[in-house]
Amino acid sequence: MILWGGGVPANSSPVRFLTGFTLAEVLITLGIIGIVAAMTLPSVIGKYQKKVTVERLKKVYTSLSQALIYSVKDNDEI
Repeated sequence: MILWGGGVPANSSPVRFLTGFTLAEVLITLGIIGIVAAMTLPSVIGKYQKKVTVERLKKVYTSLSQALIYSVKDNDEI
């Protein structure tokens, strides 16, 4: 027995059924995608913020190091 989409036998009627996703299947899939996104986004955002903070600290450290070098160069001591 051959079944068309929806479990209807192919020889039951002359009308062909179109195969596709039902509204419930689409909504369940979107719900699962939403749950997974909600669980992973905080981690991704936290890592991004940490990376931005590290880069800013590196810039501050570089600026302070250069200021120290120029101070020693100009005054022979700190």
